[in-house]
Amino acid sequence: MSTKNYLFSYILATGGSGTASFTHSAGVDLDSWASTDLNGNGAFMHSTYSTMSGYKDISSIENWDLYGANSLLSHGGIVTEINFEYNSLTQSGTTWSGLTLNEKKILSRYFIVDKSHRDEVHTQFEQNTNDHFILYHYLSIDAEKRLGDYNKSMVPKSIDYKKGLKIRLHPHYEIDKFGWLNRCIYYKDLSISQDQYEFNIYDYSNPVLKYEAEYIMATSSGYVEERTITRSWMLASGTYSTDTKITRKVYEPFTSRDEGRRRRQNLVSKLIVNAVGLIVQTTEGIDNTTDAETDAMEIMKRITPAISEYYEYGAKKDIQGNDCKLIQEITISTYSRFDNWVPDAGSYSIRDYVLDGLDPQ
Repeated sequence: MSTKNYLFSYILATGGSGTASFTHSAGVDLDSWASTDLNGNGAFMHSTYSTMSGYKDISSIENWDLYGANSLLSHGGIVTEINFEYNSLTQSGTTWSGLTLNEKKILSRYFIVDKSHRDEVHTQFEQNTNDHFILYHYLSIDAEKRLGDYNKSMVPKSIDYKKGLKIRLHPHYEIDKFGWLNRCIYYKDLSISQDQYEFNIYDYSNPVLKYEAEYIMATSSGYVEERTITRSWMLASGTYSTDTKITRKVYEPFTSRDEGRRRRQNLVSKLIVNAVGLIVQTTEGIDNTTDAETDAMEIMKRITPAISEYYEYGAKKDIQGNDCKLIQEITISTYSRFDNWVPDAGSYSIRDYVLDGLDPQ
């Protein structure tokens, strides 16, 4: 969670009435100042402390917009602080109609309010002009220095979203039935809770970018020969960029086998997690994942060598037409939970589910 900052301006002088004159121009005595008047101090500062000696707190929606950058706060930091100010106002009872027109325009320009509010103060052309990529909110100091005077509406294709940000994004991987990682969306926020069976529930929010993968298989060997990844970035308006970054990887035989091994590991991991969940749901006396995993420990020990073999060769039949070892082990296993019915699936057992998953069609 972000910590609120306060915006301060340096006190230049105190008038005869006892009121201070400040470096900012909104509602105070001085509109300008000489750098020598600052005595080596910054004209504007931001701090998580609510007071600062020699400075006055001037935090507000308008002042963050006007002077936030002068306090050396990043664009993303300014957005955060304006959001804090807006939330504080709404919590104290100020409604949208109670804001000034300029405050409404600032909130709309930073896309802090929804489109219905933005439409009140900005044309669609203005909203399109103000739109920008939210990845820029989270740039590290080094990345900002490298980019210099960057354009926030420019697609951030050159930014390393794993190393060039001041936060760590949370990837949500999407694995298809064959085990291919075909999509990953990176989110700013992630909260984790548990359901009644002690399974973690992952609630991702505020997407920043996504990549989508497409695999091309070689018809002769059955191994992957090419992968294309398309990356797109989230705009403040809530849509992904249509200008994308496309990268292509060609696999040699060795790397192709590695990719196949990873795919099958993904597939088995997903099957195991789902099977444990089904065991918990369908077995009386087992109501959490820990007990289910303990209950299944013996069968897992027995089939572990077959799982390792599956990683290498998959579900291919041998030269005599026999199923792979893992499918054979699951088929003949006496582990009783395999014969539990999958909820709302008719006469379809957990064993059927696992076998179908190991040899997807």
